[in-house]
Amino acid sequence: MNDRVTRTKYHVIKAYRSSNADPISLRKGDPIRVGRAYDGDPEWQDWIWCENQTGKGGWVPRNLITIRGSTGTAQEDYCACELCVQGGETLNAIEVLNGWIRAQRSNGETGWVPLRNLEPQAAPKPAPTFRERKPCS
Repeated sequence: MNDRVTRTKYHVIKAYRSSNADPISLRKGDPIRVGRAYDGDPEWQDWIWCENQTGKGGWVPRNLITIRGSTGTAQEDYCACELCVQGGETLNAIEVLNGWIRAQRSNGETGWVPLRNLEPQAAPKPAPTFRERKPCS
């Protein structure tokens, strides 16, 4: 298991609406055309604009691709599908990567959500244990 993988639960603290209705998807070994590095929000570093074989473009994490000049190869399966979420929802995190979390809803739907819109759910406190006390004599 790699260090990106997690099984932490997160609460949505701020709604997020996906602006990407047609996300890029890649299969391990797919050739890609590599574009520019993302230079916006400093919390979202190491994303590269890529195009797949059909010309569909999208942001791909740098560590999921091998870059050779203006081309590259996907090192694992990837889909840029994002989840639209509402405050109060609970999500199961699958992996945390470059300021985003790939998460799963209880119905099985998965997608990416910005980390800043989420808060880790506190681990449940263990139930107190009681020892039987002997009465005083």
